[in-house]
Amino acid sequence: MRRSLVPVFALLLALPLTVFAGSDPATGKLIVHEWGTFTTFVGSDGGQLAFRAGIGSDLPSFVLTRAEQADRFNPRNGFDKWELFTKDETVAQVRMETPVIYFYTDAPRDVEARVEFPQGMLTEFYPPVRSMTPSYDPKDGRDVLKGTSLDWGKIRIVPQATSAKYPKVEGPSHYVHARATDAATVQFSDRPTEMHEENFLFYRGLGNFYMKVTASAREDDQITLHNSSGGPISIAFLIRSAGGGRMRFAIHRNLDNGRQEGMTLPSKESSVGELSEAVVQALIAEGLYEKEARAMVKTWEDNWFGEEGTGTRVLYLLSRKSTGELLPLTITPTPDQTVRVMVGRIDVLTREQESRIATMFRKTATKEPLTAAEAREVNALGRFQRPALERVAQLQAWDVLNAVRTSASAQASGK
Repeated sequence: MRRSLVPVFALLLALPLTVFAGSDPATGKLIVHEWGTFTTFVGSDGGQLAFRAGIGSDLPSFVLTRAEQADRFNPRNGFDKWELFTKDETVAQVRMETPVIYFYTDAPRDVEARVEFPQGMLTEFYPPVRSMTPSYDPKDGRDVLKGTSLDWGKIRIVPQATSAKYPKVEGPSHYVHARATDAATVQFSDRPTEMHEENFLFYRGLGNFYMKVTASAREDDQITLHNSSGGPISIAFLIRSAGGGRMRFAIHRNLDNGRQEGMTLPSKESSVGELSEAVVQALIAEGLYEKEARAMVKTWEDNWFGEEGTGTRVLYLLSRKSTGELLPLTITPTPDQTVRVMVGRIDVLTREQESRIATMFRKTATKEPLTAAEAREVNALGRFQRPALERVAQLQAWDVLNAVRTSASAQASGK
């Protein structure tokens, strides 16, 4: 009798997810791990600056936006044709980049998953969701910049489903690196004819709020890291690219809440490989499995270590308290273990850079052309170029205003 159940069970596994709506949870442990990045850009004084965040422009075509999900809910409205955020021009103070949620189980089981972003908007995700709040409104040009949620509802977790059909990623993409783990396959189906399979749950977002960890510039090789997050920062990296695959970086550990930590770049250069391995080991120490840590670094090494931007950046690990406040995550049934590791990235505009850009402003005012080195520095700012130029322009305006005030005051006093 028992042997006759084996092919029946195998047949059930091949059926759509909805078959398991009333199944009993599997025995054994459920483990959930997650990683992601919060990116901010600051001036030399540590103040956050909004930058071009983009929506969907660097993701595979199967990843959904809020508008595309709304069109799945109600295809007749054609909301995907009314996407009012443009991929290249969306600006925000915080970009939450590529959180992925992995599941580990020793037997197939059903779970439910929901994530919230109280201070921001969840912009892209895969698989599709069963509900999202608030509902998408194509008439609102800004959509919703805070208080959003994604609810996948019931999903099927299948350990190491070698027959899984993950959606094909066309061309080079950071997205595919996240699949290089031993995590279970996530199966999602909200339509009888569709089955979505992936190695994780994926989502991204943006928001206009202030992160409680920031950095201000001192001298060219020195910054001060400020932690007011309510929890400790276990490790932080100060990084500057030296070109040609060489880096300079400093590591600081155990920064308590309410503290300010001075960080100084060493004169000694290291390789990108050395820095990558140091970050991998920090992620493992925080609780990620080695394959997860390496997948995260592989996903972001071009941006963390290769993107020129300002040239100076800090990577730090958010406290678990901060992660829970920023991104409440609900998994039902409650996992036996949940590990969430979020990396904060801060690109810092140094005083020396602000001074060089100010010199460029003065040149353009007299129609003097920029040198090749100056033009390269401006172009290398990439997505941070516009806010960097706007900040320096504002500083220049204040300098002019103060000079006028000083001159007027001196003239009035007869000096």
